[in-house]
Amino acid sequence: MNLESRLVELEDLGRQVQTHGRKVGAMEMCSKIEELTVEDLKRVARMVFGGLVQNPGKGTGAPTVVVQEGLEEGVRRKQIPWEEVQDRIARWKLGRP
Repeated sequence: MNLESRLVELEDLGRQVQTHGRKVGAMEMCSKIEELTVEDLKRVARMVFGGLVQNPGKGTGAPTVVVQEGLEEGVRRKQIPWEEVQDRIARWKLGRP
């Protein structure tokens, strides 16, 4: 659950209160995770990656692109053009069509 610092704990608490209206304890959270089935995970993955999630903010359904690059000694960075990112999104059928 990644609760190694006070800041992370507070952020987690805030997210829980926003989502559930209360603090969710570790035992309850672990119990809920253990109840999940492979079919549950597949169903949610289809919804999320297929752009089928409906949210109150009425977003566009377009995927959010976050790029994070690590440094490796002796390896040159390769710039990835935005068009290539868009091509991959289309090829992998991410987001709403």
